[in-house]
Amino acid sequence: MIIFPGYALNVRLLNESTAIALLSMPSDKGIIYTTNKGVNWNYGNSAVKDFRYDDIKILDNRIYLAGSGASFLVSGNSSLTQWDVRMDQTFIKLKCAGFLDPGYAIVGDEGGNLQVSTDRGNTWLKKKMPTGKLNKIHMVNDSLVYLLDSNKIYRSKDLCNTIEYVTSRPAGVISDIQITGDGSIWVCSGSYIFQMRSHWSVLEYQTDRIG
Repeated sequence: MIIFPGYALNVRLLNESTAIALLSMPSDKGIIYTTNKGVNWNYGNSAVKDFRYDDIKILDNRIYLAGSGASFLVSGNSSLTQWDVRMDQTFIKLKCAGFLDPGYAIVGDEGGNLQVSTDRGNTWLKKKMPTGKLNKIHMVNDSLVYLLDSNKIYRSKDLCNTIEYVTSRPAGVISDIQITGDGSIWVCSGSYIFQMRSHWSVLEYQTDRIG
């Protein structure tokens, strides 16, 4: 059985064995649902769990979700696993950004979302970090990007369409990153500087403790 923090609101019955409810807690988002009369409950899938909802309606075997920010999602016909995001205007406080001539920009927010522009900010595409919240973005070229959360390094080779884990710092917060011409990665973490060459998978100490 899954233990859910907080509490659920706006429970709606779809049929005699299936029900859906909105999660209502600052630390949790999305929906929970049951298909066996409440014996077991599950989270919604990745498409629906990224939003915090205020209202739910059921019409013609479809579920309509509206959230603050704003967001609007519609389920498939009699489905709790297929969702169509009709509107996504949610906004969380911006955390960091990376820029590259002649007009590339990537902006990260505190929720782990990424906004990517290739035309000087005229249009934006929304992407998502696998986990964590971004602290730093470093654009090497128009496709290669390094992304940092508090102690992990991620890399994208296609401008954040796909993001892969590279390595982590065992202790301490990663505060900055630079990539040199030979592909070496230099990282500042706490009072130390680390280096990872392109063929390595771990960070190596390059300085004693500074200060």
